[in-house]
Amino acid sequence: MKIRIKDNAGSMYRSEFVLQQIPNWKWAKTMDAVQGMTLEVETDYLFRDQFNTVPVPGVSELGLRIDEKYVSEVIDDARIGRMRCQYCGQNQEVDISCNKCDKDDYLEPLSNEAKISLDYMKRAKAERAAGGSVEVHPGGLYIAINTSAEEEYFFQGEEADDLEKEYKSFDWMTCDFEDYLLAISQSW
Repeated sequence: MKIRIKDNAGSMYRSEFVLQQIPNWKWAKTMDAVQGMTLEVETDYLFRDQFNTVPVPGVSELGLRIDEKYVSEVIDDARIGRMRCQYCGQNQEVDISCNKCDKDDYLEPLSNEAKISLDYMKRAKAERAAGGSVEVHPGGLYIAINTSAEEEYFFQGEEADDLEKEYKSFDWMTCDFEDYLLAISQSW
């Protein structure tokens, strides 16, 4: 994963701290030094709105933490389909709860794709808890959806195949097919 720093990052930073009256001239010079550069990002600990870079020769021996507002492009974004637990710091694939501390109220999607996938998972979980269900025939012959509002949907043949194709067209989607079906059926 790499980020390209905006060509005017140094002047952007200086204009911000002049307005806030918090001068940090060392950081302003650092931003001048890296503006327009493409920097490698350390991906062990990802955040939604900032990036930790690997060391930048001649600029920083430890790497830099760059706010997203100074980034013009993210290359090979590793945040897609990932989340960060704000309680314990765990980075993980999208799931209902943290794989490390098992908390569910602290999960922060790191991308819009992760946010949508998590929303679908939560909606499907709530729908199941309220009595909704979905049955997908393994051979793709039919899909039966029963909602908690006592609505029933049945798709077979080409209609069932089209729903599966639609789901697969979202190659970034991390929820499973059944969660996807339960979530979207709520707006039919």
